[in-house]
Amino acid sequence: TVCTLIDDNKPQPLFEEIFISINALEEIVTPGTDINANPWLFQYLTHTLDYRLMHMLIRDGVSSARPFSLNLNVNTILSPEFAKFESVITPQLKGRLVIEVNKVDIISDMSSYLFAKDYLHDHGFRICLDGVTHHTMPFFDRDKLGFDLVKLYWTPNGLDIILPGMAADVRNHIMDIGQAHVILCRCDDEIAIQTGQNLGIVMFQGHEVDEMMTKAGITHEERFYSKF
Repeated sequence: TVCTLIDDNKPQPLFEEIFISINALEEIVTPGTDINANPWLFQYLTHTLDYRLMHMLIRDGVSSARPFSLNLNVNTILSPEFAKFESVITPQLKGRLVIEVNKVDIISDMSSYLFAKDYLHDHGFRICLDGVTHHTMPFFDRDKLGFDLVKLYWTPNGLDIILPGMAADVRNHIMDIGQAHVILCRCDDEIAIQTGQNLGIVMFQGHEVDEMMTKAGITHEERFYSKF
């Protein structure tokens, strides 16, 4: 779940990410094989998983009123399968769903991304740039590329060991993008949350965030999803 975390206030859920665990899939389908080691195999697999995930949601009727995000390939967004998925979205979710697109997919075919971006915005979806670190964040102009949200990764040897002299630059980049548009993801401990807040970030995602919701007594059924 992506939540707003401001100071010591209770987490305010915004939306949930629906995804398929590649590690779990490896254990079941290809034990002993690292799918990520072969980029072409991984790319082919993610296209297949895109379709299976959408088919699952169509089968279930996309009946939940809780907003969610999907991480999809650009070609998937432009496919007839996505149009079919869109046709069954409930009225309560119109304008509240997020499509996450990886930076590599965007760079590899910019013209297709720009077409997909216009399509998504015209149909009421929000777009989230996925796969960004504090090193690559300055190279993506949110306004020119049309992102509504940017996911900044909390990674080993990344923001957790940021040099004091770099903190101001990272904070300035976050302010340029806009506090209401940056999500710090993969937050698995309190240090991630504290560092993010010190950098001006107000939206977080990760196991630590889920733990904070549990401690605050916010059950899955009782979560109120704020509009954002």
